[in-house]
Amino acid sequence: MTRNEIKSKDYFNDYIERQLNRISKYVDAIHINNYEVEQLKNLRSSICDISLHELIAEYSRGDNVEKIKDTYCRLILTFEEGWKNVGGYVHMLWMLSIGVLLEVNDHDFHKLIKLVDSSHMKDYLIDYLISNKIDNRKISSKVMFEDPYKRMVDITKMDKNLAQANMYQYLEKYWYKGHSDSYWYGNHQSKHNTYFGYWSFESGALVKILGLDDSVLKNCPYYPYDMVHWKEDKSTSKNSWTILD
Repeated sequence: MTRNEIKSKDYFNDYIERQLNRISKYVDAIHINNYEVEQLKNLRSSICDISLHELIAEYSRGDNVEKIKDTYCRLILTFEEGWKNVGGYVHMLWMLSIGVLLEVNDHDFHKLIKLVDSSHMKDYLIDYLISNKIDNRKISSKVMFEDPYKRMVDITKMDKNLAQANMYQYLEKYWYKGHSDSYWYGNHQSKHNTYFGYWSFESGALVKILGLDDSVLKNCPYYPYDMVHWKEDKSTSKNSWTILD
């Protein structure tokens, strides 16, 4: 049993193997060929994107969250080399959110912060996530993509009971629909098997930061419940991180 009902474990096994092979070929190409600067940037950007998709597929497959944390820490180095702020908003939002959920150390998290600051990206949610790690972080009033993220901005300003109810609505009604113009929207129907999982990592990160009761969210589509609670599960069971069958 995977962490979603859309694809099987065999599907994710195949998907992950294909992505790892693509990454390996691109890395080898960088070492073998003398690319122009712009070509090299594009190749490293592709490696960055594929690597993030592969990590998310590991979570979708049901992998041990501690193993995913190891993958994530390596991925930060890939982001340092390949992330592009142009078109890279959602990838950075995912990376920061996953970093909050996995409670990565400040040294690694600050590498992402440095990328955000050097890109001059101004966005409320990005800054809000960063403020979880940096005291007195100035939070921009700008929301780069209001649909669907304006609802998340509003949630950060609500009392807990109202925030919990609105988070449920966000996940059930708005999150997936609000990404209808995203490159990954509808990937589960692709004949090219490009689906890696639909997860609202920012929802989990805000639940963790705001201290919300997410029991009602456990079975919501797109909510990464296991990643929110991985440390609790680890402390109660030695076998918590066995891959789901």
